[in-house]
Amino acid sequence: MKKYLFLSAYNYSNCFVKRDLSNCYIAVPTNDSAVNSDVKAKYKAIFSENYFEISYKKESLIDLIRLVKPDVLITFGWRRILKPEWICDIPEKFNIHPAILPEYKGYHPVPHVLINDEKRHGITAHVLSEKIDSGGIVLINEFSISRFSTLESLQFKANLLMPKFVNELLELIE
Repeated sequence: MKKYLFLSAYNYSNCFVKRDLSNCYIAVPTNDSAVNSDVKAKYKAIFSENYFEISYKKESLIDLIRLVKPDVLITFGWRRILKPEWICDIPEKFNIHPAILPEYKGYHPVPHVLINDEKRHGITAHVLSEKIDSGGIVLINEFSISRFSTLESLQFKANLLMPKFVNELLELIE
């Protein structure tokens, strides 16, 4: 069974409620406004001794990777770029991006989806590569945008789809 390390700075705890997590580890950043004490408590309750808080500093991540020795790294909502040399010992590396790639790369893509009057939005899983949001696409889940959609409604819908999306990604990886 593969060993997974998740890096997240947002509350995606609902993705892990109905899963065997004995081979899964999660790290959240220690000093990030998106990760409040409630989010940390939820992850800690779910992952127990496999829960870690680390800084965004390179050394913290490298130390965690050495400790966990994951086969698979999955980032979603991790708000820092991971240098290839930091994660080179991990065989499989993926990012879950909150928009459809390759069209909407980068940080905070959702406002641009609305500005461009798109009709579809979604979530993309891709292989981590040296260029941001440029690795091979593994999985996309799309949904319709109405003329009444807002930034909040699109993020809410993506968050509702996230548990199923994460499970589909894990099945593909296995």
